[in-house]
Amino acid sequence: MPTKRKPGRPKGSKNRKRPATKAREPRTPKRRPPASSRLSRSATPSTPSSQERKPSGTTASSTRRRAKKPSTPLEFAKAQQAKLRRQIEHAEKLARADAAQNAKTAENAKTGTKLNISEWLAGNRLAPDPYAPYARKMQLPKLPNGRMPGSGMAMDDLGPGAGGSPAFPYQGYFGLNSFSIYFPGYPYLAMLAQRTEYIQPVMTHAKDMTREWIEFTAKGKANKAKKISEIEERFEELNIQSLFRKAMTHDGFYGGGHIFIDLKGHDDARLPVLLDSRSIKKGSLRGFRNIEPMWVTPVMWNSSRVELPSFYIPETWWALETEMHKTRLLQVMSREVPDILKPAYNFLGLSLSQIIQPYVDRWLRTVEGVNRMINNYSLIVLKTNMSAILQDGDSGADLLKRLQLARMQGDNTGAFAVDKSTEDIENVQVSLSELAALQQQALEHMAYPTHEPLVVLTGVTPSGLNASSNGEIEVYHDWNRSEQNAVMRSKIKHVMDVVQLDMYGKIDPDISFKFKPIKQITGEVLANIKSKEAEQDVAYIDAGVVTPMEVREKVSRDEDSGFVNLDVESIPPELEERQESVEAGTEGKGGQVGGKEAGMFVKEAA
Repeated sequence: MPTKRKPGRPKGSKNRKRPATKAREPRTPKRRPPASSRLSRSATPSTPSSQERKPSGTTASSTRRRAKKPSTPLEFAKAQQAKLRRQIEHAEKLARADAAQNAKTAENAKTGTKLNISEWLAGNRLAPDPYAPYARKMQLPKLPNGRMPGSGMAMDDLGPGAGGSPAFPYQGYFGLNSFSIYFPGYPYLAMLAQRTEYIQPVMTHAKDMTREWIEFTAKGKANKAKKISEIEERFEELNIQSLFRKAMTHDGFYGGGHIFIDLKGHDDARLPVLLDSRSIKKGSLRGFRNIEPMWVTPVMWNSSRVELPSFYIPETWWALETEMHKTRLLQVMSREVPDILKPAYNFLGLSLSQIIQPYVDRWLRTVEGVNRMINNYSLIVLKTNMSAILQDGDSGADLLKRLQLARMQGDNTGAFAVDKSTEDIENVQVSLSELAALQQQALEHMAYPTHEPLVVLTGVTPSGLNASSNGEIEVYHDWNRSEQNAVMRSKIKHVMDVVQLDMYGKIDPDISFKFKPIKQITGEVLANIKSKEAEQDVAYIDAGVVTPMEVREKVSRDEDSGFVNLDVESIPPELEERQESVEAGTEGKGGQVGGKEAGMFVKEAA
């Protein structure tokens, strides 16, 4: 039997010495690049070796190209459409797979092919719940043209920690994603603005805040009724009421709204606009315009000098390609965020849509669950031997046919036959008595963060003996009044000063305004109030506190008096004589007689 020759020894020479070989040079250990320069294989492809080198003309960069970030609003919209298209294609792919699996099962039942229960369970997987809460990480707002507040969120230089942990380690632990503790982005907030669960509370709040609007007032003894009337006409011409209603709508949907002051002769928008006649000249006001927060982002702000009043207040803003000074944009914002989160929220606040999103998600899940329960409240259970069909490879055609027959005959006129010795059939029903109460509770929870009564938000009146929403509506009106003073008063005052500089070249400090009561009194209650006011005016005239002419002017300004078009300057002869008698008899008996006669006239007018 031939023996194997040892490798490396010459053939035919058993004791021959090995030829001398060249001494090997010592290996030099390869240096490992620093951690900062090491990249993962998924991020940077490795260079191919000489054996695996690609043909000429193709490189790694040509095969793997990083997606280009959109730089214009049109490209941004196209990218969003492409993303939505991919999601739709994925959903259609899953639907086709499920349909193919169902068709395969039906074909097996017809042909008598053996049923593999494991494959059937794996193929008929449950689809993802479309009403599940949306889990997203905190991110900066996505704006076009690369206009970002900075490279990262303020005071957020930690980045991912060891093991890929987020910079906010308790974000997932406390379930903050489920409670909207993040900025979801303006495109997502705009999509939420299409659902009625978000439209109704936002629009209701914006309309109630500006429904009765304001009433201009004057201080001092000077008669400024004409000037006030001109300012009111100018406000109506500029449509200021609708301007603030839309700003409050932007505040509800996006967390804030911008109002742009459009002036003639101000070509350089980077310069400030002061409330002075040298900055705002007469006849220079073109109007005011609403700008959605999507198109505006801050340029620079003070983040180092906390003792200054400008700390974390943007000095200038980008409005797409135009840089504007902060005095040209009025921010209407009702829910401000802490300073550390302001750059992430584009220096605005929390939107009402973001606040109520968890409650809306629960409401949608409840509605879907109730509908499913109603559709499947009754279930037919066939008790039979399942040991054979649960084994892989056994035929289940007969059982599937029986179940299909049971579903086809599942009405009051149907019948089902079972083996009385080995089988049984049972109808399991679920009680539906508590479903309405569960759905009502979910609806009430959705109204909770909006501060709006359920009858105002949905039009659903309370049920029960002596049930009433009057108390809740009173509280809602008080809350709206506080919101008007906290959110809109300073902005309306700024707009009024700009209008006065445009009309008169100066600001009258004696002219102010007040919000009209949201709750309007009508009918018999209003008639009783007017009667008491007339008696009060008579008492003032009798005491010589006011004259009939002053009462006449007051009645002409009252919209509910019925004498709004009364000409104050055109005095009837009878009233002029009574006015002279009152002035001549202000002391003693004559004053009392004149006062009573004037009081009788006031009663007749009222």
